[in-house]
Amino acid sequence: NTIWIQTGNGINSINQNDEIRNINSEDGINIKSFNKEALHDQGKNILFSGFDNIQTLDPSNIDLYQKEKFDLDILNIVGYDNENSFEYLKIDDNNVINIDNETSSVEINLFTNSRIKPEQIKYYLSSKIYDDIIFNGYNNKINLTSVPFYSTNFEIFAINGSGVRSNNSINITVYNAPPWWLRVETIVGYFILLIVFITSFVKYREKKTKELMEGERKSKELEEAKELQNSLLPKVLPNVTGFEISTYLKPATEIGGDYYDFFYEKDNYFYAICGDATGHGVVSGIMVSVTKAGLNGIPMGNPSTILGQLNRIVKRVNFGRLRMSLSVAKFNESSVELSSAAMPPTYFFSSKSKKIEEVLVPNLPLGGIEGEKFDGIKKEFDSGDVMVMISDGLPELPNPTDEMLDYEKVYSCIKNNAEKSADEIKDALVYLSDDWAKGVMNPDDITIVVIKKAA
Repeated sequence: NTIWIQTGNGINSINQNDEIRNINSEDGINIKSFNKEALHDQGKNILFSGFDNIQTLDPSNIDLYQKEKFDLDILNIVGYDNENSFEYLKIDDNNVINIDNETSSVEINLFTNSRIKPEQIKYYLSSKIYDDIIFNGYNNKINLTSVPFYSTNFEIFAINGSGVRSNNSINITVYNAPPWWLRVETIVGYFILLIVFITSFVKYREKKTKELMEGERKSKELEEAKELQNSLLPKVLPNVTGFEISTYLKPATEIGGDYYDFFYEKDNYFYAICGDATGHGVVSGIMVSVTKAGLNGIPMGNPSTILGQLNRIVKRVNFGRLRMSLSVAKFNESSVELSSAAMPPTYFFSSKSKKIEEVLVPNLPLGGIEGEKFDGIKKEFDSGDVMVMISDGLPELPNPTDEMLDYEKVYSCIKNNAEKSADEIKDALVYLSDDWAKGVMNPDDITIVVIKKAA
């Protein structure tokens, strides 16, 4: 009850139920080129003859009609417009694909879990918009064109080489939204939206007018605060006999939290101050103002004593979690006394040894513990020696890849320029920061104070 037919791709069998099965090299046929009449009936066996080999097959020894169960599924769905540009489409939980009139065709890419001759799987498509079931051949890409507006249902199924239909059929709905001008409800919605838009626009204009006035008021206050803070910095650097002084301050915002200052009285004292309030902005600016006022209200003594007195003042003002870091340096005839409240290292260059020392005085910032005792150090400071004070905004400056400049590069820059003038040393550090940042705004204030003992 089986017909056996020689084909270009092995042998086909057709049973009494018109089910077709192909047998080829994947099933064990070892003949590459068949004779013209290659099939021969040998009773229970079938002889295959070819130019390079002959084989016999006992059909009773194989289950020719074993039915492989397989499932059909969607790999992806692609929508194309009239210019053949494409985008991947989504299918929701109700198996609905939403497109609009910009989509000219929909391509559904299918796949199965069949392991037996998947290249012989045939794909079919049916819908009410077609007169009959559409045969898509062996192509697993089904293209839907000229899809009607609104909802259209489609059923997709597959049949393998043995005539077995897939366990499941894929039922999808394509919702093709018509252009808005074809929908009556859109025109109604347009008028509603127009009314809402006009109402919202009037309210928006009123709100923006208020915001503009408020912004102008705040800008004016911010500008006044900026001018006030700038007034806290020395307008001109002191002209101290035997010293070169150079400074630089680049705030991160209109109102910075960094601060430098000098207290000088000829033949009496010379102090250099460098500070950094926590963060930046208005509150940090207030902290700087309090520090400036405190320095002007306490007697000049050794740096450790000055920091202790300032700490009590800042603590009593009670800035909450806000702190003030500060370094105070007192210059004597041939030495310098330094005390620091949580500031970055201070760099000392000795013209005699040609070496740079990185000095870090480990004290707490101002405003922490009221009774804090501040340690200090004393260094020789002779002709040609250099002291550089910085805020942490310089070593922590990021570049476009968010990598920090770090202290090592600051150290190397000072070392390579230490025998130059104070202005040249400061300019080298500024160039280093600009070259490193490459246009990236500094997230923290940058302060540099360079003092060199004239030769």
